[in-house]
Amino acid sequence: MKERIILAPGINGDELLRSLAANKVNCFNVRIMNAVGLARYGLSFILREKNRKADQLGRTRMLLNMPISA
Repeated sequence: MKERIILAPGINGDELLRSLAANKVNCFNVRIMNAVGLARYGLSFILREKNRKADQLGRTRMLLNMPISA
């Protein structure tokens, strides 16, 4: 599902979402962020992806190191 991110420095996100909803704008999956919040969000996404890949690699190594039972 796509998420809309609105980059709005110096604006209260809650008030903006209330105003959008009052004007019948769909606010489902909308995030209001400033530059710092967007940077944190991007970094957390990158770190989650790296951790997921490392976890998959660790499972593969674990399976390769398992003894073969006869």
